[in-house]
Amino acid sequence: MLTIWFLSGLKEAVGRTEVRLDYRGTVSGLLEELGKSYGQRWRERVFAEDAPTRRNPFVKILVNGEDIRDEDPELAGDETLIFFMPVAGG
Repeated sequence: MLTIWFLSGLKEAVGRTEVRLDYRGTVSGLLEELGKSYGQRWRERVFAEDAPTRRNPFVKILVNGEDIRDEDPELAGDETLIFFMPVAGG
């Protein structure tokens, strides 16, 4: 069972902080599955404006504490994922 944490702007898109999900497959496949559940608000934040199947570069994804950057790792189904949008200010 995956444990998924939604922080910053993504928490507002899904309406919750944590979700547990039975899923095995790639991270990109997981993003699509979550899009089916959380709809347009999720898709607008997670996918690039100019390419709706490409990940927004401002969305960070950690799998078991490691930033996957542009990778698309295969998930075994027992990982912890954190989705967030870094916040900066001055």
